[in-house]
Amino acid sequence: MSRADLIYIILTECCSIYSSFRYIAVTRPLKYPVVVTRRRCKITAIMIWIIGCFLGSIPVIPPVPSPDSWVCGNTLYEGTNVFIHRFGAVAIIPTILSILSICYLRMFVISRRHIREKSKRLKSQVSAESIAFSNRKAMYRTTVTTSIVLGAFAVCWLPTTAKFLVEIYVCGTDEQLFIIQTVSEVLGFANSMVNPIIYAYRNKLFCSTYKSILLSIYYRCCSRSAYGDSKEDAMIT
Repeated sequence: MSRADLIYIILTECCSIYSSFRYIAVTRPLKYPVVVTRRRCKITAIMIWIIGCFLGSIPVIPPVPSPDSWVCGNTLYEGTNVFIHRFGAVAIIPTILSILSICYLRMFVISRRHIREKSKRLKSQVSAESIAFSNRKAMYRTTVTTSIVLGAFAVCWLPTTAKFLVEIYVCGTDEQLFIIQTVSEVLGFANSMVNPIIYAYRNKLFCSTYKSILLSIYYRCCSRSAYGDSKEDAMIT
């Protein structure tokens, strides 16, 4: 098992739980504070890491004769643990992504319906309704942003599933398997770079926060370099 596989499983579970919370917030807004509590969020986070580590460690559990051979070479074992690992990566994760896509489609439909209803009522009611409308519109925008993040997650991590299929059914050379594995893992780790870009593009607050953080780091580096140069000049004189 590689680090990318473990991160792949844990991130899929995190995305699933976060999407379920967002689904409850959109479809059942009054029940959301009761269902999604701080204690349940902590328990859920702990369970995600436990389940992810367990699923990721399946390939290295006996009775696989040589756990490293089927990862680094072309020898494919028909052990039960290897089959479970492959089945989890090929079948479970695409199924989860399909379910999440259906949930987000349902959230889009509900959010658009609420926005249309509020826009009709705003023509005849006071500005108090505009507050609720703006809140609903903000929730709709958040749902769109989360859907984009989910799409980026699928684009970055589904090649890892394709890699498992190639390892099972395609007898390629070591160089070909190495290239496929490298590309899939680079795309997977690139997902961490894509998410901040999406949030900064969709949210002005995130964008301004990122700018302030980067500027503070830049000023600190400049001040340290200037202090080092002045110290060297003082030592020379």
